[in-house]
Amino acid sequence: MMGPAETSALRERKRILDDVTVWMLLVVSVAVAVPWFLRLLPIDLSVVARATFGFTLLYIALATLTDRLRGPRSLRQGSSSWGSCGIWSVGSRCRCCSSRSSCP
Repeated sequence: MMGPAETSALRERKRILDDVTVWMLLVVSVAVAVPWFLRLLPIDLSVVARATFGFTLLYIALATLTDRLRGPRSLRQGSSSWGSCGIWSVGSRCRCCSSRSSCP
């Protein structure tokens, strides 16, 4: 059984992970936008920007809701499910080929 000190430490690690995730999404968005702006990357940036912006807003909203969870077990499950959701969201965007394993 975890005490209040361990629960607050877990909550602090979750907040750090949430901050890193949002910053990573921002950095990746800029890394895609700069080559697009220089006309080196021929993609429809509006689709990428809308998907990233929508996922970021959803992530922030649900990360705020999981901050209100009391128990350490539910806090761990909420954090791990959001990490999995992010991996699934990025993986489902690959439409360049029929199997995701052979995408460039």
